[in-house]
Amino acid sequence: MTGIYLYDKNIFEAVNNIKPSARGELEISDAHQYLLDKGFDVSYSEITGWWKDTGKPSDLLDANRLVLDNIKSDFKGIVDESSTISGRVQIGENSQVINSNIRGPSVIGDNTIIKESYIGPYSAIGKGCTISGSEVEYSIIMDGCKINQVQRRIESSLLGNEVEILRSKAKPATHRFMLGDQSRIEIE
Repeated sequence: MTGIYLYDKNIFEAVNNIKPSARGELEISDAHQYLLDKGFDVSYSEITGWWKDTGKPSDLLDANRLVLDNIKSDFKGIVDESSTISGRVQIGENSQVINSNIRGPSVIGDNTIIKESYIGPYSAIGKGCTISGSEVEYSIIMDGCKINQVQRRIESSLLGNEVEILRSKAKPATHRFMLGDQSRIEIE
């Protein structure tokens, strides 16, 4: 079932009183039926406009693109004179853009430092990030990420909270990964 569900505290009564299905899972439709059987108010609204399921990384990037298409420029941080900003760009409070090129639509969160880097269109950079000597485009970078001296452009990517991508100083160059569930990495 595709949908968005909004519940009050009565959903806990329903969940505590239904049994796992043949699949061994509690089914949302059983919880709804419990609420109906007990006389609780259950209603719905049909969405007739645009809808996007964001269950896959490509869907999240598409949704991000649609959101960024509607932003307005807003500079709350500091952009030095050696930087270039073009298009609609939002820069969060206490953020710094130093000797960098940012093309919108893009969003940079609070307390983020972009130094000697390129941030391309459709990029959303979270709070407390540091991007130095690197390129990012059409990507979602969550809070607390560090990208430092990466030689190739990071594109069409999702980085979770506090991810670090650093250029290896080891000779010969090596790769070291610590990846979470459902991670995917592409290397040339």
